[in-house]
Amino acid sequence: FTSATIGVEFAAFSCGADICWDGGANTREWTDAANWTEDRLPEAGEIVLVNSGGTTPIVLSSGSHSIGGITLRDAFTLSGGSLTVTGNSLFSAPVTLAGGSLTLQG
Repeated sequence: FTSATIGVEFAAFSCGADICWDGGANTREWTDAANWTEDRLPEAGEIVLVNSGGTTPIVLSSGSHSIGGITLRDAFTLSGGSLTVTGNSLFSAPVTLAGGSLTLQG
């Protein structure tokens, strides 16, 4: 038997925004803090990145939420509550408005 040494390298998750969707709760619910980096919801003024590659839409169904900007690369459904984006928005996946209020100010 010949022995061998292998190296394993772990990289920290870097999202390139103030807060990113990491899907940690596996619920696809915007309001589940465990789905976000640092296990907290996005706050007013923060730049948000949603880019998990999932096929099931992320759903916002309740509450009043305000963020500074968003890059959305996953399908998103607003079915209740409100989302206000005060800065730039980039939507490169389907957005479904089934209820609630979406305000884009940027």
